[in-house]
Amino acid sequence: MSENATLRMNIDLDDSVAGTVTDFCEYLNKIHLPVFRGIKRYDFRDYSIAYVMGWDRQEDQKYHTGFARSEYYNRINPYPGSVEGLQQVEQMLVPDLVTSRRIQRKKATVDWVGQNHPNIFGERVYVIGPAEGPLGSKAPFCRDKMYSIGVEDQIQHAVEMSRIGIFMVLLDSPWNQDFDDTL
Repeated sequence: MSENATLRMNIDLDDSVAGTVTDFCEYLNKIHLPVFRGIKRYDFRDYSIAYVMGWDRQEDQKYHTGFARSEYYNRINPYPGSVEGLQQVEQMLVPDLVTSRRIQRKKATVDWVGQNHPNIFGERVYVIGPAEGPLGSKAPFCRDKMYSIGVEDQIQHAVEMSRIGIFMVLLDSPWNQDFDDTL
């Protein structure tokens, strides 16, 4: 991290620096083949299996839980170039990783980040999802941390954070194609 870095940046983990949905699809296609036949990242027009499959939102929790307990979860691939990109970012900014993953996944998440993005985040990995129930907004946490800039793949999080004054970079993802611009 640069000695002159004063601006703080929050960076999302899943589908921002880690190819989570792609690896989740691989898990679904191999482990749950009769249900999911050939599902791909671009099928996710919403960040939810329930939406993709036309199910009730709670139906997808059993698949998320299975994925989180599988070897696929611990070997999610980082996006190519993410390490080099983050090394460049930290020359100008202080990058923190902020994820809505559930708190039960904190150790696995911290271990994954340390293995795949070594010497970038250190202790600045924040797993802020509740143990159960709705994941909620990242905006209050990010406001309290006084971030100036953020990187996000979820339109809902990006809009909420931009409304509290954080400049957001929204990554191009299939689930961001059909949103209404409310800013």
